[in-house]
Amino acid sequence: WLRWRANLTLDRISQLGGHSFPRTHRPSSGMAGTELVRALQKQVETYASKEAGAQLVVMKRTRATRLVLDDSGAVSGLEWRHTQTHESGAIHTKNVVIATGGYSNDHSEDSLLARYRPDLVKFA
Repeated sequence: WLRWRANLTLDRISQLGGHSFPRTHRPSSGMAGTELVRALQKQVETYASKEAGAQLVVMKRTRATRLVLDDSGAVSGLEWRHTQTHESGAIHTKNVVIATGGYSNDHSEDSLLARYRPDLVKFA
């Protein structure tokens, strides 16, 4: 779906470390991970744009503090807090996608990296 939805060319199949056979689909130019992230980011920005009717909201540097559940126990939103401005609020919606920036990008004192691998904090 990345080929047609994100207009991403994955024209090479490579064998990477640990693989017994070539199986990684990648572009012939650029690094696989970088190209995938760029293509997906472009699609997300398109769906979040006002021109597209702002079909989704992207909240960067924001921590989900609590999932909101409806009477049946299904997730119906979340409460959030911005990590820099400390502004907070709640979003009530049918769909919630929680995407982390990778826990090594969390530089707060109570980050998962600080909690579980404090020896690696200096490298993040």
